[in-house]
Amino acid sequence: MVLVGSLRATLVVTVVLGLALAAFVDSGKALAFVAGSAWSLLNFALWGTLVRQLSWRGHDGNPLRAALLALVKGPLLYGAGFALLKAGLSPAFLVAGFALVFLVVTLRALGQWLIHPDWRRGATVVVLALVLLTPQAALAKEPVPPKTTTHEAAEGHAEDVHADDAEHKGGGHEKSGAPELPNIVTYLEAMYEGKPMPAWLHVVKEWENVLFAMLAAVILIALFGSAAKAKALVPGPAQNAAEALLGGIHDFFLGVLGPSGKPYVPFVGSLMLYIVTMNWMGMVPFLKSPSTSLNTTFALAVCVFVYVQYIGITRNGLAGYLYHFAGQPKDAIGWGSAILLFPLEVMGEFIKPISLSCRLFGNILGEDILLAVFVGLGVTTLSFVHSPIGLPLQLPFLVLSGLFGLVQGLVFALLTTVYIVMMLPHDDHHDEAHASAPHAAAHH
Repeated sequence: MVLVGSLRATLVVTVVLGLALAAFVDSGKALAFVAGSAWSLLNFALWGTLVRQLSWRGHDGNPLRAALLALVKGPLLYGAGFALLKAGLSPAFLVAGFALVFLVVTLRALGQWLIHPDWRRGATVVVLALVLLTPQAALAKEPVPPKTTTHEAAEGHAEDVHADDAEHKGGGHEKSGAPELPNIVTYLEAMYEGKPMPAWLHVVKEWENVLFAMLAAVILIALFGSAAKAKALVPGPAQNAAEALLGGIHDFFLGVLGPSGKPYVPFVGSLMLYIVTMNWMGMVPFLKSPSTSLNTTFALAVCVFVYVQYIGITRNGLAGYLYHFAGQPKDAIGWGSAILLFPLEVMGEFIKPISLSCRLFGNILGEDILLAVFVGLGVTTLSFVHSPIGLPLQLPFLVLSGLFGLVQGLVFALLTTVYIVMMLPHDDHHDEAHASAPHAAAHH
């Protein structure tokens, strides 16, 4: 019902704004605005029909019709968009019309949440508004470089070249030009733009990723500490959520490690929660994901490497630890091949932390760059009207980033679990399997 009402409201607003643009601005721009809005309305109408055909409630669902709609939707909409652009209509007003329905749907949803008596929904609206609009407002306020003449540009380019040569000779390096969302340190630097920065801000900038990594640890300690502080006979929502989360993580990793790996579950579970928290910090205004720094991910991988080697030495002994790297030979052929296997196994053990750190670093960095690019694109879209904010084009990618950050934390922890299992004595697993077989047979 919300979507149907939003489409009707969008149609009315489109007609009113289209007439106003035709009367006071330009008929061509009014036509572009109306065409973009019609394009967006068609998109939403097709989506609504597709969802209804896939619905398992009622008797109106038709999977075959849904499949046909899914096949037709892409070419139809992309073809219509290409045709509109080729028609010479204003791209800015096309995008403005296309975004109108998103704005109406968002405002209607926010209105329903705000009038709800539950204050938590109002708080949710405020948080979502901050997440969506704060990065865009920050990017919109970035200073635009002044126009320069050709002569001044040539002189500036020559000075930049000399400065770069001097910097390379001195061993310095320039910061990467990859886009990123502003955080609290960025705002502090902007406060001292054109002024000498104080020494403490230099330290904060230098240790930026370390400070945000420590903040992630503080957040986890505060959340789970407050949930476990007052254990009630009838647990509240916070205690229920914490127990369900920790219980699920414990059972999942214990199923991979086996009964003999129970002492290592807290390390792996804490590692997953810590990485997921750091990954998600990049989506919160004024914060930054420390996982976008290779130093952070490599430090985590080194901790895993040292812990896994410690488990291997304590559980197998030094001789058994080296015997494991030799491939656990049993005969003369095995001992002969151990000469080749031993250096390969050692090399593979040192490659594991490199692959762990680079995988996490690359994925989270790419995710944050994607968010920054779409935030900047949303700001640029409405720059022709000098809007202080932009379109929330990053909204779909926020959901994907949250899921992606969770998956990357799970992969890192799961690989750590596999490395631990590989270091455990294999005889223990065989004994457990033989011991559990009669027990299972007795139940049957």
